[in-house]
Amino acid sequence: MFDYTVRAATVHDALQLSNLRQLVDKETDHLDREEGEQVLSEAQFREILIKDHEEENRYCVVAEHNQQLVGFARLQGSNLKRFQHHVEFGAAIQKSHWGKRLGTRLLQDCLSYADDHQLAKVTLRVQESNYKALQLYKNYDFVIEGTLNDDKRMPDGTLQHTVLMARFLT
Repeated sequence: MFDYTVRAATVHDALQLSNLRQLVDKETDHLDREEGEQVLSEAQFREILIKDHEEENRYCVVAEHNQQLVGFARLQGSNLKRFQHHVEFGAAIQKSHWGKRLGTRLLQDCLSYADDHQLAKVTLRVQESNYKALQLYKNYDFVIEGTLNDDKRMPDGTLQHTVLMARFLT
């Protein structure tokens, strides 16, 4: 049974989102940031969420379990007219809630939003070694547009490739 609520984020989620982002940054190497990098305060998250509600090419969705946020995803677009037709997708889920199809639910919600708002292209970046995420995106018609070789230096010193993917409105 799916014991989670997936819903659009509100400004009232700012504190929990700030805390969740910091937690997830220290739990996984799949994201761009390491623990303590580019920390967003409650006030900064509130500003982001306000803009997400004002602009059609921005959106944030959260996954909630027992009244606690355990995951979120965002679509981030550009203000430049030539790029307003596409958005970049990103998601983060608390490690203790991995394997419960939250990534799928968050992705589905974001793709529905993109389709409803005629956003012609959804892009994302995923670490080449994140096999489960790569397969999920392929299952939702994302195609590989390219690879950034040796793009990320990991804590152990190894270099990881980043895969650039896109899904087009049909």
